[in-house]
Amino acid sequence: MKQLKSISHVSILISVFTILFLSSCDNYGDKSQKKSKKVIINESVFINYATSGNISSDDHINIEFSREMELIKNSGGLIEEDIIDFDPEIKGKLYLKNPSAIEFIPDEKLKNGESYEAVLDLSKLFVLPEGEEADFDFSFNIFPLRITVSPNNPKVYVKDKQQFNSLDGTIRFSDLVDYNNAIKVLKAYQNNIELHIDYPNFMTSSTLNFNIQGIKRAYKEEKVVLKWDGSEIGSKDSGEQEITIAARDAFKLTGIRVVETPSQYVEVSFSDPIDESMNLNGLINLSGLTNLKYDINTNKILVYTEQHESGERDLIINKELRNIDGKSLKSDTTVNFRFGQVKPQIRFIDDGIILPGKEKWLLTFEAVNLTKVDVIIHEIFANNVKQFMQVNNINGNYQLQRVAQKIYSEQLDLIPNKESNLGDWEAFEIDLARLIDVSEDGIYRVQLKFKKDYSLFDCEGKTVENDNEYSYYSSGDYYNDEYYYPDGFHWSDKENPCSVSYYYYERFITKNVIPTNIGLITKGNSEAGYDVFASDLKSTEPIKSLKISVFDYQQQLLEEVYTDGQGHAKISNENDPWLLIANRGKEYSYLKIGDANSLSYSRFDTKGITVKDGIKSFIYGDRGVWRPGDTLFLTMIVYDENNDIPAKHPTTVELYNPNSKLIEKYSLSKNENGFYSFKLKTSADDITGVWLAKFRYGGSEFTKRLRIENIKPNRLKIDLSFNDKILKKGKNKAKLKVKWLHGGIAENLKATVDATVRPMKTSFEAYENYNFDDIGRYFSPDDIRVFNGELDSNGEKSFDIEFPPYNRAPGELKLSFVSRV
Repeated sequence: MKQLKSISHVSILISVFTILFLSSCDNYGDKSQKKSKKVIINESVFINYATSGNISSDDHINIEFSREMELIKNSGGLIEEDIIDFDPEIKGKLYLKNPSAIEFIPDEKLKNGESYEAVLDLSKLFVLPEGEEADFDFSFNIFPLRITVSPNNPKVYVKDKQQFNSLDGTIRFSDLVDYNNAIKVLKAYQNNIELHIDYPNFMTSSTLNFNIQGIKRAYKEEKVVLKWDGSEIGSKDSGEQEITIAARDAFKLTGIRVVETPSQYVEVSFSDPIDESMNLNGLINLSGLTNLKYDINTNKILVYTEQHESGERDLIINKELRNIDGKSLKSDTTVNFRFGQVKPQIRFIDDGIILPGKEKWLLTFEAVNLTKVDVIIHEIFANNVKQFMQVNNINGNYQLQRVAQKIYSEQLDLIPNKESNLGDWEAFEIDLARLIDVSEDGIYRVQLKFKKDYSLFDCEGKTVENDNEYSYYSSGDYYNDEYYYPDGFHWSDKENPCSVSYYYYERFITKNVIPTNIGLITKGNSEAGYDVFASDLKSTEPIKSLKISVFDYQQQLLEEVYTDGQGHAKISNENDPWLLIANRGKEYSYLKIGDANSLSYSRFDTKGITVKDGIKSFIYGDRGVWRPGDTLFLTMIVYDENNDIPAKHPTTVELYNPNSKLIEKYSLSKNENGFYSFKLKTSADDITGVWLAKFRYGGSEFTKRLRIENIKPNRLKIDLSFNDKILKKGKNKAKLKVKWLHGGIAENLKATVDATVRPMKTSFEAYENYNFDDIGRYFSPDDIRVFNGELDSNGEKSFDIEFPPYNRAPGELKLSFVSRV
């Protein structure tokens, strides 16, 4: 075994909360489930791959052969011959995917929890040697469909001066479920009256979020009952759970919850929204702990500790704590609770796939509560990369067995024993150059896995009976299967680190990496062609004379180009380029071209129109918003890349109001170098909203949306200042000054100041070429409220800003403030 080097005292802060799963109430035990049959896969020289193990009910059944089929040639067509049989029977159609692969597509979703055996008649596909077995047997299991309902604590909101509760949560399914059926699973009741449940218009994987609004607060304590029934989706899971709704006039503690990861805090919930103007120091305490930080979120108070804690503590709440109506608690409250443990987990520090280096190829990850991990490496060979890219992006794993082979597996030590375990996230690094012979001409798939035996989670006195019972999930090969389930896996125990069911494929992490110093950027499209820019990732210098091979989707070489002194090369668009392979000696880099692989522009205004017949148009106005009765001065610029714009070429504009009624039509037959100027009048009685102007030039039409609104001007001038340019740990002095624009004093107005904290590059003028940031740490942006109160009689307010202890920040932090009055 190898000992990994630990990057000491590195912890990562991200805005993701531990999800506490509430197990569903089963109407049946695992023993009553139909047991899956042992997976059967016969060996045959003709077979490379056949569907096996656990699959989704929506999956297709695929078989890939080691050679091209001899007796069937209609590639891509329907196979009419009776070649494959299933037990139980599956109705569907068999297709020829390519000369060496077939795919069976069921007519309907497969039955969850069912085990299928299949027999393929090879004699109808190949000319078999004498004595060769004609029947190829294989089997597979369909995931059992299980349901987990996880409600959160009730939230409080005010509507029409009345307080209501809302309740949100998630419904999780063990397999894919149709959205329209999934929303029928859960019902909610208050006093036997069914409550309306809101759902988003989509599901995320097999998870459906829900939200219940308008839960009434009566003058006595009531219950909201959640009931779920899986019969609509073919699941036997059903159950119910009661949620307590506090009485209207009762301000009291309703629950506490300890969140362990990614940062530890105690969530304290109350029946009413908390008065945010209070200083919580001394009102809420944790026994034996000081320097606590607080955050008020409506009816919840988040209490942050200075460092990761464990063991029992007392939560002490002073009765002087008030709600937004000024009502205090009836008495002091003390609740004993226990800081839990962080569940065993691993995660990569970044999602990059390029590993620059030479003597070292470092891959960094973090782990918590683990003594060891297993590292498993597959190599996607260089001569198979094009085949791999046909069905994958760089980080894919589809049909991996066709193009890759396992080249390394070993158990690596992280923490020698429990005594040296701090229960915190720690960073580690793997030097791939020491584990394998990195040839720099392929793609490496690195998997990190762990077993229950590696766990440091304290399970003393916690037995899991299901671990010794038969599982209806088919276990697989730990070292070779991407979707691995351990022996004895049970859905109901998959969140319990004391059960073997916790240690399945969703706990493992995987990424594909390319060891190279060649960086490639491509800009362009299928119409204008592509510009390729290459740079050295170690020196950042352009790479000149770099050979770039361009392939189409059929893996045929289209052209070879070489970069110039600026690292630039131009690629033709004539033959639909698909994949770039850059080569410098033994060093390779790969880049897939296509719209689906381009970087997201969602944060930029890139909207436009497709050029028709070579004509482009740009339309602008003299302002962004007009009032009813204003004259709209609009200009249209026309560009025709094929012809000059005739001086008397006519164009027409039509103006429509928000009700799509035509208000004015205006034609113009004069332009200056393609510039058309229009004056469109509106009436003072016209309706407000988004109007539409349609411009017609020849056979082309262009549109522009226009806003005609009654706008209220900004009436206040807000000035937020600080004593120091750089804010530091501890108290920072700030002052808010507000004036009416007409010069009056903005006295006694309510004001809030919110801050957003983001990481920034740490730099000093004398050391510009140095890096002072800790690359092993990650900081997620944080939003906090630094002031909530009223201005004084002069329209001013001085206050102190004290930030949480951002001990895990990689370097300097940037603050953005939003003031509202």
